[in-house]
Amino acid sequence: MSNWYRDTRHGALGGVCAGLAHRLGMEIWLVRLLVVLAALFGLGGILVLLYLAAWLFLDPMPPVATAGPMGGTSSVSSVSQRFDELDKRLQRLEKWVTSSQYRVSRDIKRSR
Repeated sequence: MSNWYRDTRHGALGGVCAGLAHRLGMEIWLVRLLVVLAALFGLGGILVLLYLAAWLFLDPMPPVATAGPMGGTSSVSSVSQRFDELDKRLQRLEKWVTSSQYRVSRDIKRSR
């Protein structure tokens, strides 16, 4: 569990949901909503046990910061998150360019 941390800086209780959201590249509110919905649908007991275990065994996220391009500090995690966002955008672009819809659109534009 080397890359799994509790994000106590952004966490509400112990930082478990915030750490999970950071690790999965999701919004914190979405992870919290999913946890609440799972608890409402009968998984409350197991979620409490898992949350407590994560809170006990996961280390807090280390406060790592590097100098940014403008001289300020930006966390490594925010840079990593930005690269993940760019990667997702690139994947969507590749999917569009390789789609048949793109080829049809391109052929229509060429025939004008």
